[in-house]
Amino acid sequence: MVSLKKQCISEFLCSLLVGFFGLSCLVLLNPQEHLIDQYEFSMLFGLAIAFTVLIFAPVSGAQFNPGITLGMVLTKRQDKKTLLPYIASQLFGWFCGAAMVYGVFYNVISKMPVDEAVQLLYCNYNNGQWFAAIPLEIIFSAFLIIIVIACNDERIVNKPGRGLFPLVLALYITFAVTIAGPYSGACFNMTRDYGPRLFALIWGAAHGADLSLVFGPDCQFLVYLFVPALGAVLGAIVYDCGIARLLPKAKTAVKEKESKPKSKK
Repeated sequence: MVSLKKQCISEFLCSLLVGFFGLSCLVLLNPQEHLIDQYEFSMLFGLAIAFTVLIFAPVSGAQFNPGITLGMVLTKRQDKKTLLPYIASQLFGWFCGAAMVYGVFYNVISKMPVDEAVQLLYCNYNNGQWFAAIPLEIIFSAFLIIIVIACNDERIVNKPGRGLFPLVLALYITFAVTIAGPYSGACFNMTRDYGPRLFALIWGAAHGADLSLVFGPDCQFLVYLFVPALGAVLGAIVYDCGIARLLPKAKTAVKEKESKPKSKK
């Protein structure tokens, strides 16, 4: 059994790598225009998640998402003692991922206006389209955890093997980010927002940026604090209370041993 310490290190590294790869794509998408469109970004981000899950899933499940962790804990699929350590590791990992992006792309970011650079460092905004953003975050966060649970449910006959699970996630993320990205920023993850947002706050304060861009009066940051986690929890409940009841009962692999004939005295 993997120790909690190793699991937390795994969650930190997962979040660090996905944060670095994902925000690097945003750097290429925005100021340099090396990427063609939203779909190309979505595909690259999905592949980054697939590679990371492939490596770290055997250690901690490669969740890097407090909503997934919370949903797993509340439905008793995961020990409750992992909840806070996992979330802390995920938050710190995403924070360090944003810091890595700044270090690697320093020449690009340093030439940008300060306020624009602050937005780029966390880049999770919805242009005020709350009517679409909130339900999209709930729906896609819910379906994300449903996919994760289904791919690990033995009752799903046609579920992918462990080797194909990262590819399934990559395809789903490509689909979800392509649709939800223009409206909600396609967060689906509290620490994906707050890790980079906290780094942007620190960096922006040191460079005289308008900090209302990070924690502004529109309270956008509160949406990404609660909504993705709410969607994930609802998804886990829907699976247990709805989908799971439609599935056949799990088959027991243990067969009853044939009773031996009693010895005659």
